[in-house]
Amino acid sequence: MAESTRSTSTLSNYTSSSSGFYKSDHEDDVADDAQPTSCLFCPESFPSPTETFVHLKEKHQFDLKQIRKDLKLDFYGTIKLINYIRREVAAGRDGKSYISSEFLNEGDELLKPVVEGDPLLFAFDDEDEDEVPEPETSDPAQLKQQVKSLEEQLREMEKKYESFREVVAKGFKDELAERIKSDKDGNPLTKEEKRDDDTHYFKSYDTNDIHMTMLKDAVRTDSYRDFVYDNKHLFEGKIVLDVGCGSGILSMFCAKAGAKQVYSIDNSEIINKARQNVIENGLQDKITLIKGKIEEIELPVKQVDIIISEWMGYCLLYEAMLDSVIFARDKYLAPTGLMVPSVTSMAITPINSEEYVNSYINYWSDVYGFKMNSMKTHIYEDVDIISMPLASSLSHTESSPSNVPDAFYTIDLHTCKVSDLVFQQPFTLPIRKAADRIDAFVISFETFFTTSRTHVVTDRDSAQHWPSKQPGEVAFTTGMLSVDDYAKTEGKRGTHWQQGVLRIKPIDMEMEDKGVVLSKNEDKDESVKEGDLVEGRVIVERPKDNSREIDIAVEWWVARSNKTLGPTRGQRWRMS
Repeated sequence: MAESTRSTSTLSNYTSSSSGFYKSDHEDDVADDAQPTSCLFCPESFPSPTETFVHLKEKHQFDLKQIRKDLKLDFYGTIKLINYIRREVAAGRDGKSYISSEFLNEGDELLKPVVEGDPLLFAFDDEDEDEVPEPETSDPAQLKQQVKSLEEQLREMEKKYESFREVVAKGFKDELAERIKSDKDGNPLTKEEKRDDDTHYFKSYDTNDIHMTMLKDAVRTDSYRDFVYDNKHLFEGKIVLDVGCGSGILSMFCAKAGAKQVYSIDNSEIINKARQNVIENGLQDKITLIKGKIEEIELPVKQVDIIISEWMGYCLLYEAMLDSVIFARDKYLAPTGLMVPSVTSMAITPINSEEYVNSYINYWSDVYGFKMNSMKTHIYEDVDIISMPLASSLSHTESSPSNVPDAFYTIDLHTCKVSDLVFQQPFTLPIRKAADRIDAFVISFETFFTTSRTHVVTDRDSAQHWPSKQPGEVAFTTGMLSVDDYAKTEGKRGTHWQQGVLRIKPIDMEMEDKGVVLSKNEDKDESVKEGDLVEGRVIVERPKDNSREIDIAVEWWVARSNKTLGPTRGQRWRMS
């Protein structure tokens, strides 16, 4: 996650008695047995710090006692050393870069445990200060002086330990204060700058399910694979950045295609499994995995040749991952570098579907003989993520689908800005078959992979029928499919994004909500006929309470073939 929340139970690990570093061998063994400990350099874990130190020395040639002497590390220096190695390895960097000793200049930040309750932080002996020398004299006065000296050393060690505990406690309190600031009534503040929109987002990618869903999406994964493998000349010898690498599949495609080095970034815990996937496939020399937000980490290179990312969300912009991709592009992509994919476009389609209305709206009127109309509250404010058949489209026909999509907004990944992701855009949709009303608008998107940043994709280019400007170019759509298209591909051509369906209120309900009385029957007429045009604008905004979600508003009217205009309609939906 973006950062882990330390608990007070964790702090208890740092508040043992002042004699904690001066246990008997038996006490150490008992404590070790109860403290499973992970290796500093590899995923292996051991029942105790003692066994971990043995493993470190034998497998990684890491002898803490000798290293402390070589680097002249005191108590604090050793704490920093362990935390530094943990941090660098977690970020996919070389943990053995500690030999430069530069980590000692990083301040108290490295005194905070990277691994909560890390047993290694309390398992080492302070060789420089707590080794008890053998008495060199039997003279009582000299022995008394030695005892006094040892007592002073003990007090000094107690001070160091207490200081370390206070640093950790302060870090916890500062973090807690930052996360939970309350007003005088004890209620959390809602200031935007203190809001956390990221924790749940990154955590949702921690487990296998969502990655399996994406990997099994053949439209999505095949498109990335085909573009990379069909254009190996673009990747060979190049440096690639994978933003939001997930399971690591796109990074491994690039490595197999000949990339010189791939830097794979992800801030969810799935990166730990991705690292093992990379090792299992023998690609660890070509792929470097770094855990963290792209906005907060530093790559070991100044620029990359290609940025690849699967950032698209429901209705294209849900989850706001494109912000991070744009940040990565502006900071790292070479002036002639390539974005993969290169262009996306959003489309809107009017539909009429009795089956949809009965399944998602009228259903609540009779549930096993019971009325549940209260379930319809706010039902027209939600976005349904489902797959709609092309037969329900009013701007296409099953027998003759249009080669021109209902695209209304195109995003060029090479040039777009974050500010471009909040917009209002006009649209005009032809009605190709009559219907008693428009039941909903459907939002989908198209994705284009171009071999050159100079290739232009317009709103009139269809992913399904797009004539490639160069061999090897790829495109896919999340739009509605005809029965024939679906059958030709054995039902595998839908995507996990499906479509976003925006339910439209009946006009009398809409006007009642607005306090408008419709007196003329023609004003209540919601029907459309072949030859009519649906015109209007789409507004995409980010809610003030969650920047990862999107609000979609549509304002529209029907320009009838008899040159009259229907009433102006308007509605807003939340994609959450």
